[in-house]
Amino acid sequence: AGQLDAKSHYMLGRCYFWVHSYDKALIHLRTAWKGNPKCNKDIDLWMGRACHMNYAFDSATTFYSRYRERFKSKYDPTYI
Repeated sequence: AGQLDAKSHYMLGRCYFWVHSYDKALIHLRTAWKGNPKCNKDIDLWMGRACHMNYAFDSATTFYSRYRERFKSKYDPTYI
């Protein structure tokens, strides 16, 4: 998947998340992440949320931690 494909999957995954289709959200977010893990600065956060809502708590923790590490100098660490 190229850059455009990854961005499209990322946006589709977020749309599915907001309509509570968490399984489809995870499929598209994972496709985006595998295609280009830097397709969006918040991809790790959304992967964490999708994993969390699909009861994949270990994976969710990994993605949340990656997101927090990237932005820890900009935000209060208790926020995430």
